[in-house]
Amino acid sequence: MNMHPAKISEASAEQSALPDGLSVGRSARRARARRKGGWAIFFSAILLIGGPIGVATWFYTTVAADQYVSEFKLSVRGADRGGDAGGGGGSAAVIGAMIADAFVVTELINSRQMVSDVGKDINLREIFASPKSDFVARLNLPATQEDLVGHWKKMVAAHFDMLTGIVTVTVRTFSPQESLQVAQAVAKAADQAVFKMSERARQDVVRFADEEVARAESKLQASRAALRDFRIQEQIMDANKSAAASGDLVNKLREELSRMNQELATMTRYLASSSPQVQVLKTRISSTEDEIARMSRTIGEGNGRNSSELSPTVLAQFDSLNSEMTIAEKFYSSALEGRQKAQSNADRRSTYVTLFVEPSLPDAPLFPQRFSSILIIAVCSLTGWFLLLLIVSSVRDHLL
Repeated sequence: MNMHPAKISEASAEQSALPDGLSVGRSARRARARRKGGWAIFFSAILLIGGPIGVATWFYTTVAADQYVSEFKLSVRGADRGGDAGGGGGSAAVIGAMIADAFVVTELINSRQMVSDVGKDINLREIFASPKSDFVARLNLPATQEDLVGHWKKMVAAHFDMLTGIVTVTVRTFSPQESLQVAQAVAKAADQAVFKMSERARQDVVRFADEEVARAESKLQASRAALRDFRIQEQIMDANKSAAASGDLVNKLREELSRMNQELATMTRYLASSSPQVQVLKTRISSTEDEIARMSRTIGEGNGRNSSELSPTVLAQFDSLNSEMTIAEKFYSSALEGRQKAQSNADRRSTYVTLFVEPSLPDAPLFPQRFSSILIIAVCSLTGWFLLLLIVSSVRDHLL
């Protein structure tokens, strides 16, 4: 069926006019959305920017309590760390020990133990829950020990600088006097804690020295007992002295024997060998020779070396026992000197806390930092509002 050319042109005109109508409607909807969006942007800015800034301004100007900061700086030193013993290796060991001790002090200040130590002299709950504080910084009572430790970590901070070896401690409370009081208590507790830690090491050294003295004394007593038993067995007081005395007596007897032989030679020139004087002298000479032989056997001379009286074996055994006792005496003397040095070192402090910046009374509050806090909140609110505006605009344009 053929359509009239005029009707075809009218239908084409109607079809061409339809998209223009849709465009007009979409444009109208966008215009209304823009008018509504302007009011939405205005109210969202008041809510998301003005609201936080207003609340922050109200809080920091009327509610937030002043917080006073007392700061002190300390370092851990040792009594024997003044010089460089042993060159570079000694210096590295000293630095390592200082860093380790300073780390211990830093962790100690931030620990529950420090809260307990300071709490023995100061009522921390009363200080942190002061009526001068605000509801944000205040410790809510009743507070458990865990609550107190958590609040302590907010109000007391310890920082260790590895480059300088300095520990910086800051204490915040709601009163200048209380900040100074707590800071002084922390410094005192840190010094006492370091003293207790080093005391155990010192006592270990003294105990080791006592054990060395006990071992040396036991060895000395055993050596003396062995020598005493040997003297009792051999019935002598000092084998060396006995041998020396016997040797001197033998020498004297030999001199006497030589003198009597000379006298006998002289007498036989003008007296008969059967004369009484010659017979008496010969008897004396014979007795002296027998005595010399007996005493020679006693000290190991002549043919009597198998005798048990002051033989070389006895002398060697005596020398061995005497040497052992001498060594034991020297070892005991050395142990006593070491014990004395250990006790001397234990009596003086080997590690201590040096305060080169004392806690001071603050003149003005450092916290809260009102202007900077309000400015930070304003910047964060503006940034968040702007990002939210971009997201909403993008979604709305996609839907329309």
